[in-house]
Amino acid sequence: LLKPRRAALAFVRGVTASPFGVLGQQLVAGKAVARAPSPDSAPGCCFVDQAELRHIRPPGGPSGAHGAAGAIYRAIGIEDDDFFPEEVVGAVTEAGDAKYFHYTKNAGSVHVIHTVAADLRKDFDPLRRSPEKRGHTRAQALEALAGTYANVLRQFVVSGQPSLRLPPLSGGALAGAFAKDLPALTWEALRLGHMALLEKEKQALAGCSVGLCIFDAKEMDSFCTAGFLPTKPTSGTPPSDKETPRLRLKAVVGATMALRGVAKDAAVRRTIDMELARVLHSAGLGQFTLHLHQLGVDSIRKLRYCKEPYLRRELNMKPAQFIKMKRALKPYSTGSSQATSIRDSPSRGQSIRSSFRSLGTLAEDGTAM
Repeated sequence: LLKPRRAALAFVRGVTASPFGVLGQQLVAGKAVARAPSPDSAPGCCFVDQAELRHIRPPGGPSGAHGAAGAIYRAIGIEDDDFFPEEVVGAVTEAGDAKYFHYTKNAGSVHVIHTVAADLRKDFDPLRRSPEKRGHTRAQALEALAGTYANVLRQFVVSGQPSLRLPPLSGGALAGAFAKDLPALTWEALRLGHMALLEKEKQALAGCSVGLCIFDAKEMDSFCTAGFLPTKPTSGTPPSDKETPRLRLKAVVGATMALRGVAKDAAVRRTIDMELARVLHSAGLGQFTLHLHQLGVDSIRKLRYCKEPYLRRELNMKPAQFIKMKRALKPYSTGSSQATSIRDSPSRGQSIRSSFRSLGTLAEDGTAM
Protein backbone atom coordinates (compact mmCIF):
# COMPACT_ATOMS: atom_id res chain seq x y z
CA LEU A 1 0.00 0.00 0.00
CA LEU A 2 1.16 3.52 -0.73
CA LYS A 3 1.89 5.81 2.19
CA PRO A 4 -1.26 8.03 1.79
CA ARG A 5 -3.43 4.93 1.75
CA ARG A 6 -1.74 3.51 4.83
CA ALA A 7 -2.24 6.79 6.68
CA ALA A 8 -5.92 6.94 5.65
CA LEU A 9 -6.52 3.36 6.77
CA ALA A 10 -4.82 4.03 10.09
CA PHE A 11 -7.00 7.10 10.58
CA VAL A 12 -10.33 5.46 9.82
CA ARG A 13 -9.47 2.49 12.02
CA GLY A 14 -9.02 4.96 14.86
CA VAL A 15 -12.50 6.44 14.41
CA THR A 16 -14.73 4.93 17.08
CA ALA A 17 -18.51 4.54 17.34
CA SER A 18 -19.67 6.57 20.35
CA PRO A 19 -23.01 5.52 21.89
CA PHE A 20 -24.36 9.06 22.05
CA GLY A 21 -25.11 12.03 19.82
CA VAL A 22 -22.97 15.14 19.53
CA LEU A 23 -24.70 16.65 22.60
CA GLY A 24 -23.93 13.60 24.74
CA GLN A 25 -27.36 11.98 24.67
CA GLN A 26 -28.58 8.72 23.12
CA LEU A 27 -32.05 7.71 22.02
CA VAL A 28 -32.96 4.51 23.89
CA ALA A 29 -36.49 3.11 23.62
CA GLY A 30 -37.81 6.50 22.55
CA LYS A 31 -36.16 8.42 25.39
CA ALA A 32 -33.04 10.59 25.36
CA VAL A 33 -30.54 9.27 27.92
CA ALA A 34 -27.40 11.14 29.00
CA ARG A 35 -24.33 9.11 27.99
CA ALA A 36 -21.54 11.72 27.97
CA PRO A 37 -20.92 15.31 29.08
CA SER A 38 -22.33 18.10 26.94
CA PRO A 39 -19.80 19.72 24.58
CA ASP A 40 -19.55 22.91 26.66
CA SER A 41 -18.46 20.90 29.71
CA ALA A 42 -16.12 18.54 27.82
CA PRO A 43 -12.65 20.13 27.62
CA GLY A 44 -11.10 20.18 24.16
CA CYS A 45 -14.28 18.98 22.45
CA CYS A 46 -15.36 20.19 19.02
CA PHE A 47 -18.57 18.91 17.47
CA VAL A 48 -20.23 18.97 14.06
CA ASP A 49 -23.60 20.59 13.39
CA GLN A 50 -25.20 18.95 10.36
CA ALA A 51 -27.30 21.95 9.36
CA GLU A 52 -29.78 22.67 6.61
CA LEU A 53 -28.73 25.14 3.97
CA ARG A 54 -32.00 27.04 4.30
CA HIS A 55 -31.11 27.78 7.92
CA ILE A 56 -27.53 28.81 7.17
CA ARG A 57 -28.36 31.12 4.26
CA PRO A 58 -30.39 34.30 4.86
CA PRO A 59 -33.22 34.91 5.41
CA GLY A 60 -33.02 31.71 7.43
CA GLY A 61 -31.25 31.47 10.76
CA PRO A 62 -30.93 29.51 14.01
CA SER A 63 -34.24 30.82 15.33
CA GLY A 64 -36.11 28.98 12.58
CA ALA A 65 -34.60 25.56 13.35
CA HIS A 66 -36.47 22.88 15.27
CA GLY A 67 -35.90 19.28 16.33
CA ALA A 68 -32.29 18.10 16.55
CA ALA A 69 -30.94 21.33 15.00
CA GLY A 70 -32.94 23.41 17.47
CA ALA A 71 -31.48 21.44 20.39
CA ILE A 72 -27.95 22.06 19.10
CA TYR A 73 -28.54 25.80 18.74
CA ARG A 74 -29.99 25.95 22.25
CA ALA A 75 -26.85 24.25 23.55
CA ILE A 76 -24.72 26.80 21.69
CA GLY A 77 -26.85 29.71 22.89
CA ILE A 78 -27.95 31.06 19.50
CA GLU A 79 -31.51 29.70 19.40
CA ASP A 80 -32.95 33.26 19.29
CA ASP A 81 -30.51 34.64 16.71
CA ASP A 82 -31.93 35.61 13.33
CA PHE A 83 -28.68 34.92 11.49
CA PHE A 84 -25.55 32.82 11.79
CA PRO A 85 -22.18 34.59 12.15
CA GLU A 86 -20.98 36.25 8.95
CA GLU A 87 -18.00 33.89 8.73
CA VAL A 88 -20.33 30.87 8.65
CA VAL A 89 -22.77 32.40 6.16
CA GLY A 90 -19.93 33.40 3.84
CA ALA A 91 -18.24 29.97 3.90
CA VAL A 92 -21.21 27.59 3.78
CA THR A 93 -22.91 28.25 0.46
CA GLU A 94 -23.74 24.74 -0.78
CA ALA A 95 -23.85 21.10 0.25
CA GLY A 96 -20.42 19.82 1.24
CA ASP A 97 -19.13 23.10 2.67
CA ALA A 98 -18.01 23.35 6.31
CA LYS A 99 -16.94 26.16 8.63
CA TYR A 100 -15.57 26.17 12.18
CA PHE A 101 -16.71 28.82 14.67
CA HIS A 102 -15.95 29.38 18.34
CA TYR A 103 -19.04 30.43 20.31
CA THR A 104 -18.80 32.08 23.73
CA LYS A 105 -22.41 33.15 24.22
CA ASN A 106 -23.20 30.75 27.03
CA ALA A 107 -21.26 30.54 30.28
CA GLY A 108 -19.05 27.93 28.64
CA SER A 109 -17.06 27.87 25.42
CA VAL A 110 -18.36 25.84 22.49
CA HIS A 111 -16.41 24.81 19.38
CA VAL A 112 -18.69 24.00 16.44
CA ILE A 113 -18.20 23.00 12.81
CA HIS A 114 -21.26 23.85 10.72
CA THR A 115 -21.70 21.77 7.58
CA VAL A 116 -24.42 20.92 5.08
CA ALA A 117 -24.49 17.26 4.05
CA ALA A 118 -25.59 16.07 0.63
CA ASP A 119 -29.18 14.98 0.14
CA LEU A 120 -28.66 11.54 -1.41
CA ARG A 121 -32.28 11.37 -2.51
CA LYS A 122 -31.78 14.07 -5.14
CA ASP A 123 -30.05 14.09 -8.51
CA PHE A 124 -26.26 14.39 -8.26
CA ASP A 125 -26.21 17.32 -10.72
CA PRO A 126 -25.76 20.40 -8.48
CA LEU A 127 -27.34 22.63 -11.14
CA ARG A 128 -30.43 20.41 -11.30
CA ARG A 129 -30.38 20.57 -15.09
CA SER A 130 -32.42 17.40 -15.27
CA PRO A 131 -36.05 17.61 -14.12
CA GLU A 132 -35.88 14.00 -12.93
CA LYS A 133 -34.76 13.36 -9.36
CA ARG A 134 -33.09 10.04 -10.03
CA GLY A 135 -30.99 10.14 -6.88
CA HIS A 136 -27.28 9.41 -6.52
CA THR A 137 -25.50 6.30 -7.70
CA ARG A 138 -23.35 4.66 -5.03
CA ALA A 139 -20.18 6.12 -6.55
CA GLN A 140 -21.71 9.60 -6.57
CA ALA A 141 -22.92 9.24 -3.00
CA LEU A 142 -19.43 8.15 -1.93
CA GLU A 143 -17.88 11.11 -3.75
CA ALA A 144 -20.25 13.59 -2.09
CA LEU A 145 -19.72 12.11 1.38
CA ALA A 146 -15.94 11.97 1.00
CA GLY A 147 -15.81 15.63 -0.02
CA THR A 148 -17.91 16.70 2.95
CA TYR A 149 -15.88 14.66 5.43
CA ALA A 150 -12.67 16.12 4.00
CA ASN A 151 -13.96 19.66 4.53
CA VAL A 152 -15.09 18.84 8.06
CA LEU A 153 -11.69 17.36 8.93
CA ARG A 154 -9.95 20.43 7.54
CA GLN A 155 -12.05 22.67 9.78
CA PHE A 156 -11.36 20.39 12.73
CA VAL A 157 -7.66 20.99 12.20
CA VAL A 158 -8.38 24.74 12.13
CA SER A 159 -10.19 24.48 15.47
CA GLY A 160 -7.05 23.20 17.20
CA GLN A 161 -9.12 20.99 19.52
CA PRO A 162 -8.00 17.44 20.41
CA SER A 163 -11.33 15.61 20.05
CA LEU A 164 -14.17 15.68 17.52
CA ARG A 165 -17.75 14.52 17.84
CA LEU A 166 -18.90 13.68 14.34
CA PRO A 167 -22.40 12.49 13.39
CA PRO A 168 -22.85 10.17 10.39
CA LEU A 169 -23.41 12.70 7.59
CA SER A 170 -26.35 12.37 5.19
CA GLY A 171 -28.09 10.12 7.69
CA GLY A 172 -31.78 9.77 8.39
CA ALA A 173 -34.11 10.91 5.62
CA LEU A 174 -31.18 12.33 3.61
CA ALA A 175 -29.78 8.82 3.03
CA GLY A 176 -32.68 7.80 0.83
CA ALA A 177 -31.99 4.43 -0.81
CA PHE A 178 -28.57 4.27 0.90
CA ALA A 179 -29.93 4.04 4.45
CA LYS A 180 -28.81 0.43 4.95
CA ASP A 181 -25.49 0.99 3.19
CA LEU A 182 -24.69 4.25 4.99
CA PRO A 183 -22.38 2.70 7.66
CA ALA A 184 -20.16 1.11 4.99
CA LEU A 185 -20.29 4.30 2.91
CA THR A 186 -19.27 6.31 5.97
CA TRP A 187 -16.23 4.08 6.59
CA GLU A 188 -15.08 4.39 2.99
CA ALA A 189 -15.88 8.12 2.75
CA LEU A 190 -13.81 8.88 5.85
CA ARG A 191 -10.89 7.00 4.32
CA LEU A 192 -11.16 8.88 1.03
CA GLY A 193 -11.73 12.18 2.82
CA HIS A 194 -8.53 11.73 4.79
CA MET A 195 -6.60 10.96 1.60
CA ALA A 196 -7.74 14.32 0.16
CA LEU A 197 -6.11 16.29 2.99
CA LEU A 198 -2.76 18.03 2.81
CA GLU A 199 0.16 16.34 4.51
CA LYS A 200 0.32 18.95 7.27
CA GLU A 201 -3.41 18.45 7.94
CA LYS A 202 -2.92 14.69 8.21
CA GLN A 203 -0.10 15.23 10.68
CA ALA A 204 -2.29 17.53 12.76
CA LEU A 205 -4.99 14.84 12.92
CA ALA A 206 -2.55 12.14 14.03
CA GLY A 207 -2.79 13.01 17.71
CA CYS A 208 -6.54 13.72 17.78
CA SER A 209 -9.50 11.52 18.60
CA VAL A 210 -12.55 11.31 16.33
CA GLY A 211 -15.76 9.72 17.53
CA LEU A 212 -18.66 8.87 15.22
CA CYS A 213 -21.64 9.84 17.38
CA ILE A 214 -24.58 7.44 17.03
CA PHE A 215 -27.68 9.07 18.52
CA ASP A 216 -30.09 6.18 17.94
CA ALA A 217 -29.08 3.11 19.95
CA LYS A 218 -30.61 0.88 17.26
CA GLU A 219 -27.97 2.02 14.75
CA MET A 220 -24.93 1.04 16.86
CA ASP A 221 -25.06 -2.52 15.57
CA SER A 222 -24.85 -1.58 11.89
CA PHE A 223 -22.01 0.93 12.35
CA CYS A 224 -19.98 -1.55 14.41
CA THR A 225 -20.52 -4.18 11.72
CA ALA A 226 -19.09 -1.68 9.21
CA GLY A 227 -15.86 -1.57 11.23
CA PHE A 228 -16.19 1.19 13.83
CA LEU A 229 -15.07 -0.02 17.26
CA PRO A 230 -17.59 0.92 19.97
CA THR A 231 -16.67 3.00 23.00
CA LYS A 232 -18.32 2.93 26.38
CA PRO A 233 -20.42 5.88 27.58
CA THR A 234 -18.78 8.10 30.17
CA SER A 235 -21.97 8.77 32.10
CA GLY A 236 -25.47 7.46 32.52
CA THR A 237 -26.52 3.82 32.40
CA PRO A 238 -23.84 1.67 30.70
CA PRO A 239 -24.83 -0.87 28.06
CA SER A 240 -25.20 -4.54 28.84
CA ASP A 241 -22.01 -6.45 29.66
CA LYS A 242 -22.96 -8.80 26.84
CA GLU A 243 -23.59 -6.05 24.28
CA THR A 244 -20.19 -4.35 24.16
CA PRO A 245 -18.11 -7.52 23.50
CA ARG A 246 -20.50 -8.54 20.73
CA LEU A 247 -20.28 -5.12 19.07
CA ARG A 248 -16.50 -5.09 19.41
CA LEU A 249 -16.22 -8.46 17.70
CA LYS A 250 -18.44 -7.27 14.87
CA ALA A 251 -16.28 -4.18 14.51
CA VAL A 252 -13.06 -6.21 14.43
CA VAL A 253 -14.38 -8.43 11.67
CA GLY A 254 -15.93 -5.51 9.76
CA ALA A 255 -12.85 -3.28 9.94
CA THR A 256 -10.42 -6.06 9.04
CA MET A 257 -12.43 -7.20 6.05
CA ALA A 258 -12.91 -3.59 4.93
CA LEU A 259 -9.13 -3.25 4.98
CA ARG A 260 -8.85 -6.45 2.98
CA GLY A 261 -11.32 -5.09 0.44
CA VAL A 262 -9.16 -2.08 -0.40
CA ALA A 263 -5.88 -4.04 -0.45
CA LYS A 264 -4.55 -4.56 -3.98
CA ASP A 265 -1.59 -6.81 -3.22
CA ALA A 266 -1.96 -10.51 -2.38
CA ALA A 267 0.81 -10.27 0.24
CA VAL A 268 -1.07 -7.47 1.98
CA ARG A 269 -4.25 -9.52 2.00
CA ARG A 270 -2.39 -12.44 3.57
CA THR A 271 -1.04 -10.08 6.23
CA ILE A 272 -4.58 -8.90 6.95
CA ASP A 273 -5.76 -12.50 7.20
CA MET A 274 -3.08 -13.15 9.80
CA GLU A 275 -4.00 -9.96 11.64
CA LEU A 276 -7.61 -11.07 11.92
CA ALA A 277 -6.50 -14.47 13.14
CA ARG A 278 -4.25 -12.90 15.77
CA VAL A 279 -7.07 -10.67 17.01
CA LEU A 280 -9.42 -13.61 17.30
CA HIS A 281 -6.73 -15.65 19.02
CA SER A 282 -5.90 -12.87 21.50
CA ALA A 283 -9.57 -12.66 22.44
CA GLY A 284 -9.62 -16.41 22.94
CA LEU A 285 -11.11 -18.93 20.53
CA GLY A 286 -13.85 -19.65 23.03
CA GLN A 287 -14.91 -16.01 23.22
CA PHE A 288 -14.88 -15.78 19.42
CA THR A 289 -17.05 -18.83 18.88
CA LEU A 290 -19.44 -17.82 21.62
CA HIS A 291 -20.25 -14.75 19.54
CA LEU A 292 -20.44 -16.52 16.18
CA HIS A 293 -24.16 -17.21 16.42
CA GLN A 294 -24.77 -13.46 16.83
CA LEU A 295 -22.58 -12.18 14.01
CA GLY A 296 -25.06 -12.74 11.19
CA VAL A 297 -24.56 -14.20 7.74
CA ASP A 298 -22.66 -11.25 6.22
CA SER A 299 -19.87 -11.26 8.78
CA ILE A 300 -19.59 -15.05 8.71
CA ARG A 301 -19.38 -15.04 4.91
CA LYS A 302 -16.50 -12.54 5.15
CA LEU A 303 -14.63 -14.80 7.55
CA ARG A 304 -14.57 -17.57 4.97
CA TYR A 305 -12.43 -15.40 2.67
CA CYS A 306 -9.47 -15.78 5.03
CA LYS A 307 -6.81 -18.28 4.00
CA GLU A 308 -7.13 -21.53 5.90
CA PRO A 309 -3.45 -22.06 6.80
CA TYR A 310 -3.18 -18.66 8.48
CA LEU A 311 -6.38 -18.94 10.47
CA ARG A 312 -5.65 -22.52 11.52
CA ARG A 313 -2.08 -21.75 12.52
CA GLU A 314 -2.90 -18.60 14.46
CA LEU A 315 -5.89 -20.15 16.18
CA ASN A 316 -3.77 -23.19 17.06
CA MET A 317 -6.38 -25.60 15.73
CA LYS A 318 -5.87 -29.09 14.47
CA PRO A 319 -6.98 -29.72 10.86
CA ALA A 320 -9.95 -31.78 11.96
CA GLN A 321 -11.11 -29.04 14.31
CA PHE A 322 -10.76 -26.41 11.62
CA ILE A 323 -12.75 -28.55 9.16
CA LYS A 324 -15.57 -28.81 11.70
CA MET A 325 -15.59 -25.05 12.16
CA LYS A 326 -15.68 -24.39 8.41
CA ARG A 327 -18.43 -26.96 8.01
CA ALA A 328 -20.46 -25.28 10.72
CA LEU A 329 -20.06 -21.89 9.02
CA LYS A 330 -20.93 -23.10 5.53
CA PRO A 331 -24.76 -22.97 5.82
CA TYR A 332 -24.51 -19.33 6.87
CA SER A 333 -22.20 -18.17 4.08
CA THR A 334 -24.06 -19.44 1.03
CA GLY A 335 -26.17 -16.31 0.55
CA SER A 336 -29.41 -18.11 1.35
CA SER A 337 -32.22 -15.69 2.13
CA GLN A 338 -33.20 -17.91 5.05
CA ALA A 339 -29.75 -17.77 6.66
CA THR A 340 -30.05 -14.22 8.01
CA SER A 341 -28.67 -15.07 11.43
CA ILE A 342 -27.78 -18.18 13.34
CA ARG A 343 -29.81 -16.95 16.29
CA ASP A 344 -32.90 -16.53 14.06
CA SER A 345 -33.02 -20.28 13.36
CA PRO A 346 -33.18 -22.61 16.39
CA SER A 347 -32.44 -25.71 14.30
CA ARG A 348 -29.40 -24.14 12.67
CA GLY A 349 -28.32 -22.73 16.00
CA GLN A 350 -28.44 -26.25 17.43
CA SER A 351 -26.39 -27.47 14.47
CA ILE A 352 -23.55 -25.02 15.04
CA ARG A 353 -23.60 -25.69 18.79
CA SER A 354 -23.23 -29.40 18.06
CA SER A 355 -20.34 -28.71 15.71
CA PHE A 356 -18.48 -26.67 18.29
CA ARG A 357 -19.28 -28.82 21.31
CA SER A 358 -16.41 -31.17 20.54
CA LEU A 359 -14.08 -28.17 20.72
CA GLY A 360 -15.34 -27.29 24.18
CA THR A 361 -15.90 -23.68 23.13
CA LEU A 362 -19.64 -23.17 23.11
CA ALA A 363 -22.14 -23.61 25.92
CA GLU A 364 -25.04 -25.88 25.05
CA ASP A 365 -27.61 -23.12 25.43
CA GLY A 366 -25.50 -20.82 23.22
CA THR A 367 -26.07 -17.82 25.46
CA ALA A 368 -22.94 -17.72 27.63
CA MET A 369 -20.67 -14.82 26.83
